[in-house]
Amino acid sequence: SSELRLQLLAIGGVLLTAAATLFILFQLRKIVAKIREKKPFMEENLGRIRKIAYGILAYQLLNGLYIFVTSSIVATEFRTDIYMPSVTVQPMWEFFNLSVIAFVLVILVIEHAFREGLELQHEKDLTI
Repeated sequence: SSELRLQLLAIGGVLLTAAATLFILFQLRKIVAKIREKKPFMEENLGRIRKIAYGILAYQLLNGLYIFVTSSIVATEFRTDIYMPSVTVQPMWEFFNLSVIAFVLVILVIEHAFREGLELQHEKDLTI
């Protein structure tokens, strides 16, 4: 029963993080397709870039929560007097990587640069 719960939890965690990864890759694929069409400065791409940033943040949160819950279950349901060096329970804040926040902020800055490029493109189109 507890082993089955761990297996189901592991499968659920893998499926959620895989879904977040596929979502990010799908959005990135759409952006690359528009760049190949020489239409990078589009309103749709701005939304896609923002979705990628939020997808990365969601992936990090889901992965951290998954690790926290599974390590807590392992620690409480199995004997704690057995030495198991690969199983440790850590506080939740150790699972949230600050470099991911920095990466998401960089992506949002890139989105802002694309927004400026879109405005320049509109001005160029009006002058011709």
